[in-house]
Amino acid sequence: MTARVLAAAVLVTLSANLAPATEIRFIPIPERVACADVVAVGTVTNIEEKTIEAEQYKGGNKTQFRIAVVKVSDQVFGGGDVTHLRVAFVPKEDQPSGKLKIGTPVLEKDEEVLLFLRKRSDEGFYRLGGHFGAVKKSNKLDEAIKEAKAAGKILVDADKALKSKDQTERMTAAWLLTTRYRAYPADAVIGKTSEEPVGADESQAIVEGLLALAEKNSDAFYTAASSLNLSREDGFGPNFTPDKAKAWLKDNAKTYRIKKIVPAK
Repeated sequence: MTARVLAAAVLVTLSANLAPATEIRFIPIPERVACADVVAVGTVTNIEEKTIEAEQYKGGNKTQFRIAVVKVSDQVFGGGDVTHLRVAFVPKEDQPSGKLKIGTPVLEKDEEVLLFLRKRSDEGFYRLGGHFGAVKKSNKLDEAIKEAKAAGKILVDADKALKSKDQTERMTAAWLLTTRYRAYPADAVIGKTSEEPVGADESQAIVEGLLALAEKNSDAFYTAASSLNLSREDGFGPNFTPDKAKAWLKDNAKTYRIKKIVPAK
């Protein structure tokens, strides 16, 4: 089951390209899991009355949020053994308007949802992971849960997946880890990050997995490889193309180190 679900995610779902300017790129379920601190299925049991004011992102402008209390029925990834989650969301009346303004999910009492959440260490609540931070019944919830569980299973033991005999597991692990390592940290002030290289063996396994991914889905490879921000300092350039990235990674698999984005110290 896991292999079939992951194969579908890699070979079909990931084929989404950047949408026109009036839309945004569809983020596939596995990628949402990779960027999340907690992924859970639950039912909204209450919307707290008090509105809170908080930064949109660390160091950014403040906006109004409401807090949904979610009773967890299935802990998909991260978060430990929790029964309830407090989830901040922007209420409908404060959502951006206009074709070029992209909003975020609005949570409502009694609805069942699959949540992709991020957590800042200085806040007592979770935040939705952007425009695609929740999946509801109307959006093929059961299918999304299966995909999320398959991705979560890979991430929980990513080192084992990178060494798997199954190519789909190896390349999916490489894609998910690349996505996770290159995601902007929730605790980072905007524009203030640094990079830390992962271990040499892990990095080589990830690169080899990405090269396998390139053979199966060029769009998925493009998303992962472009996030590495290969530069002239790495000996790459001047312009990024998937073919150049594939050739460069193949030549430098043993020496290049994947870097994790972390908050600046």
